[in-house]
Amino acid sequence: IFKFHSDPINDILFIGDNYLLSCSDDKNVVVWDVNALQLVQVYSFSECISALSEYKYNGNTFIIAITSDSSKVYFFKLNANANGDEYMMNDSECNQTQHF
Repeated sequence: IFKFHSDPINDILFIGDNYLLSCSDDKNVVVWDVNALQLVQVYSFSECISALSEYKYNGNTFIIAITSDSSKVYFFKLNANANGDEYMMNDSECNQTQHF
């Protein structure tokens, strides 16, 4: 059982065979390793995130996170490990999230 969020979960997204992302009214996007049943990484935002989506372009995987009031869209890249099948969000890229 995965436990982290302090408020209701709004959306989940599977990435590959290993990772699950969840977003919540607690303003966090959480990366879970579903095979190890462990929390991998937490990203905090200034607003509630209500939806997650995956976008692939030129061999890269991006995550799109939409705020609850739909006024902002966060767009950040996931980085594959050396095996090319596991993903990790890059802190610096997440901090440089663009607002559209």
